Order: sequence, then structure tokens, then C-alpha cells
Amino acid sequence: MDCFDLTGPIVQESMEIVSLNPGKAHMIPACDGGYTLLTIPLGCDGDKAFDQIPWSSSQTGFIQRKRLEDAGLSCVMGEALLDVDVPSDLDQLLETRAEKRHLCPRVFAYLDADRIEDKHNCRHHQKGNRTALDTSRTWSS
Repeated sequence: MDCFDLTGPIVQESMEIVSLNPGKAHMIPACDGGYTLLTIPLGCDGDKAFDQIPWSSSQTGFIQRKRLEDAGLSCVMGEALLDVDVPSDLDQLLETRAEKRHLCPRVFAYLDADRIEDKHNCRHHQKGNRTALDTSRTWSS
């Protein structure tokens, strides 16, 4: 999961919106133009709904909504959330979580150490036009 603000209650609410409103999909957009959650009703034509979506693009969410319309659905939009796709997103995530460091001390210690190591070893890799983190490190408790 790449969206730390996407909680169980948000997912439950999304499922309720779709199950109680025939012909509706529910999308929680990402701040970067993609989306963090998409709930579609059972029986939706998945081939139409997901045809030629440009993943990892600033247009992903917009085009996804068009495909949902093509599949006969209208889309209820939720509040945009931050997701983590590129290394700079981690900096923003850590800034927004500063007051919650005490809740996940090992995660923050790992991320802080990884960020320091990244600055020295350049552990980011290009994937197409996107930069991704090398996640080959293993966690030990």
C-alpha cells in the first residue's frame, strides 16, 4: 500500500457508497493525479473500466473516470490523499507525520536511515520516466 492515510473506515465507507448506490463507483484521488482507492460495483465491465489507463501518470485519475463513464458508471469522488510513488513523496510523508513518529518508531527509524543511505549511495533507480526506490533491503527486528 502506498497511501498511509487510507484507513479501514475509508475503505468501508467506499464499499458502502458503491453498494448503496447502483451505477456508482467511488474514487479517492491521489494528490499527484492518480488515485489511492477505486471501488466499483460487482458486475462492472472491467475490460471497459480499465481499458488503456496510463498508470503512474498525472492523468491516471482523469482518464480512469472517463473509462468508468464508458462502462456506464458515474463516479463519486472522495478527498485527495497523498501517496508515495517517488522518493520525494517520502519527504512529504515524513513531514506530515512528524507528530506521529512515536506511534511507529521502528518504521520512522528505518525510513530515516534509508533516506540518509540514499543520499550517500544513490539507491534510486530509473523506471521509464519515474524514479523508484530500491526496496531490496530486508527488515530485521
